[in-house]
Formats: sequence, structure tokens, C-alpha cells
Amino acid sequence: MGPNGAGKTTLLRLCATLVAPSAGDLRVFGIDPASDGPAVRATIAYLGHESQLYGDLNAIENLNFTARLHRVENAEAAIAVALERCGLVGASRRPVRTYSRGMQQRCALARVLLLRPRLLLLDEPSTGLDSEAKATLHEIVTELRRAKTTVVLTTHDSAEAVRLCEAAAVLSRGRVHWHGRIENESQLAEQLAALPASRGGQP
Repeated sequence: MGPNGAGKTTLLRLCATLVAPSAGDLRVFGIDPASDGPAVRATIAYLGHESQLYGDLNAIENLNFTARLHRVENAEAAIAVALERCGLVGASRRPVRTYSRGMQQRCALARVLLLRPRLLLLDEPSTGLDSEAKATLHEIVTELRRAKTTVVLTTHDSAEAVRLCEAAAVLSRGRVHWHGRIENESQLAEQLAALPASRGGQP
């Protein structure tokens, strides 16, 4: 958590090996991405602000492409399960460009489910979602955690953080201002309120 420009997205992109650190050391499950990037990427899935879906393809075609690219076993069955879990069976043959923002996010989540990652990185995943899509997102994240997937997400929503996360780190100007186990929304609000004044960012 933290104001806009605090470094939340940069941190996730570093963990996803999309950018290299300019200083310091980074380890993902004990592996240095700089020396063994493929080993790190094999364990993670990243869902950023863009869905990374192909708009002219339908949901099944998008998921088939992902399954082939990542050599997903029993792909047809896995795709059927992912579409069902994300509530997209009825719209699975429509081009993704015709989907609402919430449906696109659910399709992107279905793609992530196919990968069965050890580490899931979510950058403000509930932004722009309606209540139904947000509830589906929260259910899926909770299920993944129960399945021992490590989930790291950025959010501006303290209630979402309390519901989904065990611990939080509050960032400010690229540094960790506070970190610890989450107790309640008031605790997070207090830490966010204590941040140094930012240049127009919102907590």
C-alpha cells in the first residue's frame, strides 16, 4: 500500500523480472532473477494494469494460447475449470474486446489460474471492477492462498487488504515506511496517514 508513485508497481515488476534492480539484491524463492531468470519466471504469474489478452480472440482462444505457450498439462480440462471458476462459460466464444472491464479482468484471472504459480503478483486487481467481479476476485485469491500460493498485491483499499492479506508493507517514495501483520483497517489508516507528504499522490 502507499500513495501513487510510492513504488508499488515497480516492486511487483521487479519481482516479475520485467525490470532489473538498479541497486541492491532481489531473491524470489531464494533465486536471483539476474542469474536465473527462467527459473524465477517458471514459478510466478503477474497480472498488471493491462490484461495481456488478445482482443480479437475469444476467451477459449486466449487461454489455449497461454496453455500452449506454457505447456500446461491437460490443457482442455484446465481451461474448462478456469472458465467455470471465473464465470465466463457463457461468454467464452465472444471476442474479448466485447467484454466489460470486469469480464476482461476475470478472463485475465482465468489465464493466471492456468499457470498454477507459486507466486502470484497482482497490481491493483480490483480497480474498476463491479461488486460481482470483485467478489469473484476475492474468492479466487482466498482459494489460491489456501492452496499455498503466495499472493502479493497492491491496493488502495484498506478493507480489501484486511480481507485478503496476512501482512502489509506501506511504501513511501520507494522505501518501506512500515510493515507488519494486519490487524484491522484502523491500523492501516494510521500508517498511511503517517506518511510524509507526497507530491499529489493519494493513499
